[in-house]
Amino acid sequence: VKGTMCTRCHKGVMDMSDLYLPPIFSSPVGIPPLVSSTSSVRVYQKGETIVTVGQQLCHLHYLVRGRVKYQITTPHGEETVLHFTVGPAFFGEVPFFSALPCFGSFIACEKSHVQPVERGSLSRECLEALCVQMARKIRVANLQYESTFNTAEERLARLFCTLSAEAGGMRILSSQRELAHVAGLHYMTVNKVLKKLEDRQVIRRCGKGIEITDHAAIKTLAGLTTA
Repeated sequence: VKGTMCTRCHKGVMDMSDLYLPPIFSSPVGIPPLVSSTSSVRVYQKGETIVTVGQQLCHLHYLVRGRVKYQITTPHGEETVLHFTVGPAFFGEVPFFSALPCFGSFIACEKSHVQPVERGSLSRECLEALCVQMARKIRVANLQYESTFNTAEERLARLFCTLSAEAGGMRILSSQRELAHVAGLHYMTVNKVLKKLEDRQVIRRCGKGIEITDHAAIKTLAGLTTA
């Protein structure tokens, strides 16, 4: 998808912010309750479409709980998932604030509770949390552009720093294939680097996630510490 112009753009305008979001689970911490919103919560079952391609969003979507994927169809007719959102979190903020038609579809991955939120219902605290969420998405997307200048270890280290901060802890709930996609690396390359880092006791693979056991070493590999 990256670097390809989709034939289904609207009026020649593409929502590039959404287009380049990688398939990583995103759930920012600290989102306050939407006490000022009077809209009701709608429940979507697994596989049900919440927002369709080309839809103009008149309100923001707040995922109370559940999981939602952002999916596009490539020019070759392949369905590709670009991003996952895990509640509580907002989604659809890019097409909402840009006032452009949605480039892809938002689909429930499991039973999800979604609350529509009007612009005027957002408190200052909610807006701040939303800015943090959007900034994190942009940072992860920027890693793809920066990756051409870094080694495989540096790419993954920078990605680990970003995702561990996003998750609010030491564990990253992303598969090796998802990490490979975001870092622009082959799956086997990622596997080799992870094994190397695990042998050095920098990380520990556990179940479907990765636990960072030495944050200082990760920051050094990412180039985030001064010599």
